[in-house]
Amino acid sequence: SNGVQIDTINYDLTTSGGVDVVNGALPVPDDQSTNIPLLGIQSLGAGTYNLEFTATSSDGKYTCDSGKVGFNLAAGQNLVLPQGGSGPIVLQCTTTVQVDNTGSVTADVSVVTSTQQVNSVIETFTYGPRTANGHKDATDATKCDFAPITIKVANSDTSIHYSWTASPDGSFSPTGMSTSGTYNCASGGDKTLTVTATKGAQTSTKSITVTCNAAPCSFVCGDGIVQTGEQCDEGANPSPRCTNCQITPVCGDGFVDAPETCEPPNTAACDATCHLRTATCGDGFVDPATEQCDNGAANSNTTPNACRTNCKNPSCGDGVVDTGEQCDPPTAGSCSSTCQTIVNQDAFATCEPCIEANTTSAYFQTTYVDGDPLALAVEKCVVDAKCFNPLPAFCFCGITDQTAMTTDVGVCKQTSFVANGPCASDIKNGMAPSGITSNSDINDNYFKFSNSSGAAMGTLNATFAHAPECQTKCF
Repeated sequence: SNGVQIDTINYDLTTSGGVDVVNGALPVPDDQSTNIPLLGIQSLGAGTYNLEFTATSSDGKYTCDSGKVGFNLAAGQNLVLPQGGSGPIVLQCTTTVQVDNTGSVTADVSVVTSTQQVNSVIETFTYGPRTANGHKDATDATKCDFAPITIKVANSDTSIHYSWTASPDGSFSPTGMSTSGTYNCASGGDKTLTVTATKGAQTSTKSITVTCNAAPCSFVCGDGIVQTGEQCDEGANPSPRCTNCQITPVCGDGFVDAPETCEPPNTAACDATCHLRTATCGDGFVDPATEQCDNGAANSNTTPNACRTNCKNPSCGDGVVDTGEQCDPPTAGSCSSTCQTIVNQDAFATCEPCIEANTTSAYFQTTYVDGDPLALAVEKCVVDAKCFNPLPAFCFCGITDQTAMTTDVGVCKQTSFVANGPCASDIKNGMAPSGITSNSDINDNYFKFSNSSGAAMGTLNATFAHAPECQTKCF
């Protein structure tokens, strides 16, 4: 203006307290240019600032200064200076080598400031370098994410086309953007961003350096992330198993760490040192494949109800009278095969004649029992064992607690119940020809004359009810 040629204008932005914020230079357009230089401010926060412009004429004869222009910037505000938008900022130029009768000249330069959201960086390629800080990814703690860098070019000439490149890595969005967009760091370190402007046959480039700061993403022992060189990482409160991010085997912690071969300890499969146990009868642990029980030192071949020294459950025939047994071992004439005492082996010799002499019971005895060897065997067993009273079912079921048997006969009918009465074998044999084999069916058929066992039990029932003179001889 006014004959003074200025090629470059310097700018200096400071806080109201004089702390430098950013400074640089702006190219001055010629009188015919419609391009307005864009002054970019990176993440400028709300506050009070001073902006000053200075310049020197091309021939060095003039120095120019706008003086400090103060302004207040509110959060989220786009501000056109001077504050309020009234008039341009004026450069006052004075000569040092000649008299300037005009006293001053005016450079018609408009200045635009803009603000961006937090974590976003604005670049106008008028200054640099800039830094994008990384942060750990919210869903993948092993990944470092970087704040996007917003890059802009003030372009009012639609005949100019732009393209972008980055070295050594990173990406632009949108792909192949022409004017404005974002750059994303792919890794930490310094990156060179280059914009190429093409207008017709003319091409020009400009580059800036961006620092992708990965320091906030550094991974260390204690951050809860297992990294290369670490066997574990339990954060700020590690367990004894994880010391200095290396695994220290602790038997009983629920993790099978070499040289352990199992967890938890002190079980049937795992010993006290967290090694697979070799099944041994007498170690106090039951090996389901080979043992029925194992009480360690308490195993005994002489103590009633104890686990035997071969790790088998107590049973009839092991020589020890256990719960549910009346005798052991089974002995002909005195102890049955189910370890029940056989009482008065010869009682049937006096019972049968009495039954046959009674007018009521004789018919059943001679008609149904005497001619049926199975029925006769059942009847003889019941009489000799004296198990008919107080409950006939006891002869089959063999429950020693007769009071309980009287009040709960149904227990003998359960599928899982194993009948061990003194005449269980004889009764089963007596009913087998009729196809009656289950506990429930045997009990239901005690007094049905359709089978051998039922005929014997029915006859004895008639004797018990109608021949009092035979009760003492039979029962």
